[in-house]
Amino acid sequence: MTPTTGKAPAGEAEAFQNELDTQAGAVSTNHYTYNGADMQGANLAFAAEDLELGVLSALLVDPAAYDLVKGWLYPEHFQYHKWRDTYRVICDLRDAGEPADFVTVPDELDRRGWLEKMGGPSVFFEIGVDNGNFYNVEDYARRMVERSVKQKGADVLKQGFEDLHRNGDGAQVLERVAAAIEDLKSTHITALSLIHISEPTRPY
Repeated sequence: MTPTTGKAPAGEAEAFQNELDTQAGAVSTNHYTYNGADMQGANLAFAAEDLELGVLSALLVDPAAYDLVKGWLYPEHFQYHKWRDTYRVICDLRDAGEPADFVTVPDELDRRGWLEKMGGPSVFFEIGVDNGNFYNVEDYARRMVERSVKQKGADVLKQGFEDLHRNGDGAQVLERVAAAIEDLKSTHITALSLIHISEPTRPY
């Protein structure tokens, strides 16, 4: 039996890279539009947070907005941990039949020991009351989901290529990559769907 070297043959690695490039073209992109403007490079982080703040503002101001995103917008779709935690608290309060507003949400974040880590109560000035409303919350949320899926898709492809070079089994790695991408397409990232993929590295 030929000993395993941990690397795929050159031809197999090249073929796998070509397949990754094909998948990446369908799943990941470095070009987005937001409010009619092109958002590339460093602007992507700004665009992502802008969407998240718009969604949170709408949810905190208008209780009816929650019904528009409940069941398909998950905390995992938020790239920034502080806004992910904020949305998680909003969901928990609303699902428990409690109000979620600019008073109750900071109180609950503080009770859980998260508020200080986020920067204290003043962090809610970043959300504001004018960043989003009932009429645009669904559009903002769908843009967030799409962007999150693309980012997770890029992570899947990167992890697949690294796995290929570690274990050399191109067929199995490609099968896992294809299954993970299909999961992204069908579930829009549920809480447990791609648990092996690292969390976004956005800071508080």
